[in-house]
Amino acid sequence: MNRRLYTYILAVAAALMPSLMGCVSEDSPCDTPAGADPTVTLQFTVVTRNATGPSRADDCDADQEGSAAENFINMADCQFLLFDDDRRLLRPIFPEVTGSDNAAYTWYSIKAEITERYFTDKVNAGAPVDFYIMVIANSRSLSGQAFGLAPGTTTIDDIAAQRRTYSVAPRRDQWNNVNAWQPSISYKKGIPMAGLQKFSVPAADLKRSTYDNPVNLSQSLPGGINIGNQKDINMLRAMSKIEIVDKIDMPDRYDENQKRILVEKVELVGYFDRGTIVPSIGVAGSWPEYVSDNVNVPTVPSVNYYTKPGVFEVSAYGHYDPMMFAFDWNASENSDGYPVYSGYVPEYSQEAIAGFTEPYIAITLSNNDGSDVYSIMPLKLAKYTDGVAGDGIEALLRNHIYRYEITGVNSEINLISVGYTVCDWNRPTVDIPTFE
Repeated sequence: MNRRLYTYILAVAAALMPSLMGCVSEDSPCDTPAGADPTVTLQFTVVTRNATGPSRADDCDADQEGSAAENFINMADCQFLLFDDDRRLLRPIFPEVTGSDNAAYTWYSIKAEITERYFTDKVNAGAPVDFYIMVIANSRSLSGQAFGLAPGTTTIDDIAAQRRTYSVAPRRDQWNNVNAWQPSISYKKGIPMAGLQKFSVPAADLKRSTYDNPVNLSQSLPGGINIGNQKDINMLRAMSKIEIVDKIDMPDRYDENQKRILVEKVELVGYFDRGTIVPSIGVAGSWPEYVSDNVNVPTVPSVNYYTKPGVFEVSAYGHYDPMMFAFDWNASENSDGYPVYSGYVPEYSQEAIAGFTEPYIAITLSNNDGSDVYSIMPLKLAKYTDGVAGDGIEALLRNHIYRYEITGVNSEINLISVGYTVCDWNRPTVDIPTFE
């Protein structure tokens, strides 16, 4: 026998000896030793669609659905953190994924076995057990920083205050050509996300939980112990999404054969080079009540770099390092066939770029009848009313879509008619849709 293998077998046998001695026969019960903390089993659902309430837009009947790639969580790039009622870290947990919606990736069913003194003390006292679970996903996809964690010391507030960042997606290939980044399931390129939820479980339910009969923290889970106040962990994407919808000369219906001026390329000029994985907590408009909810204020990293726009020139690229938008097949299919170009960017704040030029969108136009018509137009990143730009957008918020419809240009191809829309593709509005 190979000596190394023999040594390994002896080591495994030695490690197994205490557990083997605990059960002298197959018929002997292997109860938890006196004084040891029992294991409780929890089952919950992580949701990548916004189930926390209606959109911020008054005229939006339903939140905007994310594509499967926008919903995707790479479970190999996912952290689950357990906190006590004081929001202090108990430990990271390592659950198993027992099921997921493989078509749209809108939910993931998670099961975790936990042995924890905090639970034991609460159960022994007959008191309800309150705790939090935080989920951080896909951060390594974009070079996300690791959080500093110390069980018994680190709090939820500490984690948010660290303002750990992810990098903006790569914008150039090996030949220095500008690239368009999009999330991908095949290549495990996910949008960084974070979610947080508080749970309260009766002591008796925890005490009688087993692997085959877990406590269901979320609704609509098969079997298990239902506690009556089930909740999901709703994930917030740490990015904003900007969509440009090409409706030039086709505001009523899409016709791919119509001769017209069309959008050929879209770029964002001016953006932050990184974003925060977890939003601020305890700040008005962030995560109120310590649960995942859509934010009203951006969380900008403490150390950041703003790619400042240069002087705009129609004949050439007069700006620095633009971010290319990709043709969005999923959004186009959901937009009655109209071409849609999308970009995924970190949160933005006007306040954070004080003294610098505001960002804008560079739109390249061409003529699809073969004639020599080519123009690059700047589109102000602003709210538009009746096609007229107002003040620049004060902030781009995570988990929100900012959608612009380009409906027309004048005969000199130097003016763009723009609609700033929410859900209804035919009605301009100044509201912002929720990015679900």
